[in-house]
Amino acid sequence: MTKKFIDYFLVGFFVISSITLPGTIFNYSRVLAANSSNKTEVNLSSPNDNKVGICIAGFCINIPEPLKRPIEGPVDSWIKDQLRSFLKDEIPITGTEHKLYPAISQLPGGQFTPQILYLNALNSSQVIPPGDYEVPVHYYCTKVYTLNGAGNRYRLARLNGRLSNVLSTLYQRASLNKVPIQDVQVLSWSIQSGVSYDNLSSSSKQLVNQLIPDYRQQLEGSFTDKTIKYWNSISQLTPLPSFDATLNQLGDIGKFAQSLLRARQEIINTNFSYGALANAFVIPQDVNLPGGMETTPWSQINEQVYLRFIAPKGALNDGVAQVRIIGNEYTEINGSYLVAQGTIPLPKRGDPRGIIFQTLLELIVRSVGIPESSSHQAVTATVKSKSDELPVFIIYSDRMPTIAEHVLSAFRRGHPNTLTYIGGELSPQNRRLACPPRIPRPDGKQCDEYPFASTEEGGSNASIWLVPEKENALQGNELKKFYNRNNMKPGDQFRVEVR
Repeated sequence: MTKKFIDYFLVGFFVISSITLPGTIFNYSRVLAANSSNKTEVNLSSPNDNKVGICIAGFCINIPEPLKRPIEGPVDSWIKDQLRSFLKDEIPITGTEHKLYPAISQLPGGQFTPQILYLNALNSSQVIPPGDYEVPVHYYCTKVYTLNGAGNRYRLARLNGRLSNVLSTLYQRASLNKVPIQDVQVLSWSIQSGVSYDNLSSSSKQLVNQLIPDYRQQLEGSFTDKTIKYWNSISQLTPLPSFDATLNQLGDIGKFAQSLLRARQEIINTNFSYGALANAFVIPQDVNLPGGMETTPWSQINEQVYLRFIAPKGALNDGVAQVRIIGNEYTEINGSYLVAQGTIPLPKRGDPRGIIFQTLLELIVRSVGIPESSSHQAVTATVKSKSDELPVFIIYSDRMPTIAEHVLSAFRRGHPNTLTYIGGELSPQNRRLACPPRIPRPDGKQCDEYPFASTEEGGSNASIWLVPEKENALQGNELKKFYNRNNMKPGDQFRVEVR
């Protein structure tokens, strides 16, 4: 009893002293960069071998050795609690703290008989009547360094984390604008990993300014910088293991924070390359769950809406969000029903009207699918437009990395991703206009044009890059197979994607 009282007294005294007495600190064996400048440099893998003492007005004394252990133990525990609490508040998108919606295996109201619904074809105040719907969506990777593949089932939760509103608004506005899904995914990874606006690539900054300029201030300051500054400030109190070792002792949240710090560095080191990041963050592996995806449970978002994510190939691929809207039950929120932005009067209970378009879109983009196979990717979604259902020619960045970067660059400079086939007869003319013989071609390089010479959009205004011969030959063969497989005729349209 006496020992515990001494422990609490000493810890309380030193903690209060460090807060209330100017110049009182516990560490005088190193001078932190953060105290003399705004730098956040620290050796994350080196132990913190601070001496425990008191310094007041520049005069320092050692704490006697017999008193160190009673102080260091409780202080060490207090520091870990403070760091754990800080991480819970600051992690951009939480990986372990999602609150799941109630799940049901049997959908109320009978058999699910959906019709296709393209949400972005509606206006923001249009009411969607009660019924069953399949909303075409694209699924995004929402957890780095994890497995991804076909066959998973997902429980739905609301996105959480300090930047969850930024990410869900990005998805919402990307759903209503023609922007490359690859650029949305790279910016999503950057937000998840806490990359600050200043450190974003030029294309990611452009996307922020285009879609979410009102959230730019929230992207100032990186998760890494904030975390290390906080660590520097609290780790003065007692000798501690290294920053990495301390994170390891914090359980799941510490390991998750480590993965985000590593991911941020990977994003910057790869120069925000979609292909390189997809290879690093997404590990291919299918799942074989008993019952298959057809037994994915329904999530009850509220009294009126039941929702589930069907992602046949997991993240970085297309799928559907299945929705049942119940017509005679309403959830009242501040005198309105199911409304997040733009309210409408609360209907009388039993009114057959459904919910407004904007509300359903927000429910989808603010949800995250938590995989039943826990080692796999969590997924988030943007909705697709009807034009997205055209045949898709996919350029795989792992097979054609230079061409993939060229096409993404062309997208960012305004070249379309929907092209119109003109047939083989006019292709040579377009190719000469885009890549005339006067362009020098070093050994092993060929002139690659986008839009393709075989499309109306190609020709003199096409973007051109010099690319490896092997990649160019591979793309030519793949494009020819694509045209044949889809029985393309002059005037037919198709879309181009990079994955």
